[in-house]
Amino acid sequence: MAINQHRAAAALAVTAGDALGELSDGLGSATNPTGLYGIYGLALAALAQTFDTPAQALVVLSSFEQQARRELRVTFADSAELGSAQARRCSTSTAST
Repeated sequence: MAINQHRAAAALAVTAGDALGELSDGLGSATNPTGLYGIYGLALAALAQTFDTPAQALVVLSSFEQQARRELRVTFADSAELGSAQARRCSTSTAST
């Protein structure tokens, strides 16, 4: 019985790890400039163009902040749902073994 619980826990951990990897990939990277990484890249380029105009630079920073908050809000909500789903699967798995 303990072996079955261990196998179930290991399988759930692998599934959760894969899902967390997908969430992380959604934030973007240097090789995949999407999500938060992409938003940062666009803001950085816009700041370079507005560096000498503080009012315009503040608009760029404000826009970046709003977009970053939106992106992170979605990612954190998805992460919370992933954790809740994992907990449900874990409790169901341990209850049935």
